[in-house]
Amino acid sequence: MMEPAVQEAVNADIFIVVGTSLLVYPAAGLLDMVDENIPKYIIDPKLPAVSTRPNLYLYEENAGTGMAKVAEILIKNYVS
Repeated sequence: MMEPAVQEAVNADIFIVVGTSLLVYPAAGLLDMVDENIPKYIIDPKLPAVSTRPNLYLYEENAGTGMAKVAEILIKNYVS
């Protein structure tokens, strides 16, 4: 399933990762395939060590709380 996942990452308008350590490859490498101009949100109670990059937003939260915050931001920025 990596080929379809790579295509989704490359073509993403927004990239959201919830509840992962980003330590298991090849899936962890999907973050590197997202264009630097695309907003990337990572939500996890124990944030993974990721290098700083443009448009990367980290939320050290559980999935429910973190997704509620990200949803609020996305609605504010993308819904008229």
